[in-house]
Amino acid sequence: MVDVPIIELPGARAGTPSAACAGPARALPVRMGNATTRKKLVIIAEDDAALRSLFQQALERDGHAVLPVGNGRELVALVEEILLRGGRGGSIDLIISDIRMPEMDGLAALARLRASCGRVPVVLMTAFGDSASAKAAAGLQAALLSKPVGLRHLRDVVESTFAA
Repeated sequence: MVDVPIIELPGARAGTPSAACAGPARALPVRMGNATTRKKLVIIAEDDAALRSLFQQALERDGHAVLPVGNGRELVALVEEILLRGGRGGSIDLIISDIRMPEMDGLAALARLRASCGRVPVVLMTAFGDSASAKAAAGLQAALLSKPVGLRHLRDVVESTFAA
């Protein structure tokens, strides 16, 4: 089982839209047979379109709602849309982000999101697994995966995050 920490970011105030980031309280309801099941919302930020699509398809097959973005700027915009404007259900259950991306990298995006998100599990990925990346991820209370990331490993990390 992989331990993925929950981020408690400074700057969040109770009663503000950031509380929606806490996870299980709100989500996307889906009807399955006679029961309504809540889909977990996963945001994937990855600049490699083929890898982003592969991860999206795998997690959707596992029953999750997945919103893909191609860089950190898009990640920040999507999270702000969801949390600050109540778009797409108003809740995020997990963010998976590459570190090195154009326009804004994953570390800068996550640091910027501190003001808008009180708690959310975050997994950062990098093909450049150096001590600086590990230290930066730990400083942001995010788990760090080294690329290449196999689908089975990614699914295990996602499932263990949701089981916690």
